[in-house]
Amino acid sequence: ARSCFSYLEQSITPIVINNPADIAALGLTTDFNYKCMMIPIRNGSGKLIGAMLVVNDPDAKDFSNSDRNLLEVVGNKVAEVLKVNFDSLTGLENGQSFEWAVGQALLQARTRGLQHVVLNVNIDRTGLVNDLSGRAAGDELIRRVSRELQAGLRSHDSVGRIGGDEFGILLETCSVDSATKLARKLGQRIEKMHFAWEGVEHSTSVCIGITPLTAESDKRTSHPSEV
Repeated sequence: ARSCFSYLEQSITPIVINNPADIAALGLTTDFNYKCMMIPIRNGSGKLIGAMLVVNDPDAKDFSNSDRNLLEVVGNKVAEVLKVNFDSLTGLENGQSFEWAVGQALLQARTRGLQHVVLNVNIDRTGLVNDLSGRAAGDELIRRVSRELQAGLRSHDSVGRIGGDEFGILLETCSVDSATKLARKLGQRIEKMHFAWEGVEHSTSVCIGITPLTAESDKRTSHPSEV
């Protein structure tokens, strides 16, 4: 027996549960007492990153094949949106999506007088990691750094992967002084990160540029300072 999520990892079609017999037929372990449909949501590389779930009362009408087909169509649309706007390696916003967010922040700065800051983060020595330990190690380094960056941010900040080993961070309603302090903390966080691949340890560090977004800013011509 297995959980619904583990079943979805191997499935490309929706799960439909109308009664306990459906649970048994799928070999699932759950005490879920509602009727439900679930469909896996995958990123561009095919990795399971979530699921869509529709739940109904036990006494409600059974889900039909039409309901199942509709959920499958909606799930595919959601997956398409994710592929267009999110990076398949890290799950972060991709460059296109992050660029749009920066444009919206710049518009706010000009129309409402708010100040935001963009951090441009480059991982040091990614090429060396690729050369010594292979591309898979380099990809894992990028994933690890992405998680450390997210963990070190405020809840309303956003981060995107905008290049191979490059990230953008949008700090909304933030002064340059506060952004500088945060950038230093992020840099220290990455330096303390332990990264090893197949017995080979690699030192980790990042270079971080700081660009304020104000009413006078032009994202095409602004020049970031570095910490």
